[in-house]
Amino acid sequence: MDALETRAPAEREAALLAALPAQIAHARSASSAFAEILAGIDPAAITSRTALATLPITRKHELLARQQLVLARDGQRGQRGAAGDCSRIDTRQNFGKRG
Repeated sequence: MDALETRAPAEREAALLAALPAQIAHARSASSAFAEILAGIDPAAITSRTALATLPITRKHELLARQQLVLARDGQRGQRGAAGDCSRIDTRQNFGKRG
């Protein structure tokens, strides 16, 4: 077994919470959808379960709808494959069917 999987629960939770601000910052910088969804959120402030619970819930169908809007908009402009960074949003429905 992986040593990370056998850590004490408190140690695992502390490591996950310590990594959370960087993950939130990455989501905001790598995805226009998450930049919009997480606008006004200070990633550095999300370091506890309580703070995590304040983040908006984002459902897969909402991300897919955003992606489809971007694709439709870009298709009207004649920009094949110019879906912006929303094209990086993977869902089981369209996984591997990009571009």
